[in-house]
Amino acid sequence: MEVILTQDVVKLGNRGEVVRVKSGYARNYLIPRKMALPATSSNKRHVAEIIRQTKAKVEKERSSAELLYEKLNGEHIKLNLAFGETGKAYGSITAKDIASSFRDKDIYFDHHQVILDHPLKEAGSHDVQIKLFEGVTATVKVWVVPEGDSPEPESIESAEKETGKEEDTEDTAGEASIETEDNEASSEPEKGD
Repeated sequence: MEVILTQDVVKLGNRGEVVRVKSGYARNYLIPRKMALPATSSNKRHVAEIIRQTKAKVEKERSSAELLYEKLNGEHIKLNLAFGETGKAYGSITAKDIASSFRDKDIYFDHHQVILDHPLKEAGSHDVQIKLFEGVTATVKVWVVPEGDSPEPESIESAEKETGKEEDTEDTAGEASIETEDNEASSEPEKGD
């Protein structure tokens, strides 16, 4: 008997395919569980229309995810977190907190799309990924700031630049010390003359 699969079936086929199965398997298992329909011409047209609509819906979701990616990628937010005198965090920043903070900026996505291995408990900058669609993942910067401290976004950006400058000066200092060692070695008189 030929049936049209209405969903993916392991070891049998994918949604929309016409497959040949034993009639008992089709009547007693696939059709009652709405996994397949008998392969009539009207059912073939019906399934083809459903597949066309599904593809259009997926394409529309992808395009809206790409627009959201353009708006979201590279954004940064500041979230406050209470810390004790010893520097231990009281609480943590979760995916719900991050999604809620972006809602305040009129950027909407589900908190399940935020990819966090564990809640954020340390002060500082954290890169967080947000999976908007299959193959569309945005990266945002989340600043965890102790409560009471309120650096402005400009000071956050300047802190990033200073961090980069400090790394550059350390590299040049290391290069200068290597050059000095080479010069000292070449200024020693050669023995044997």
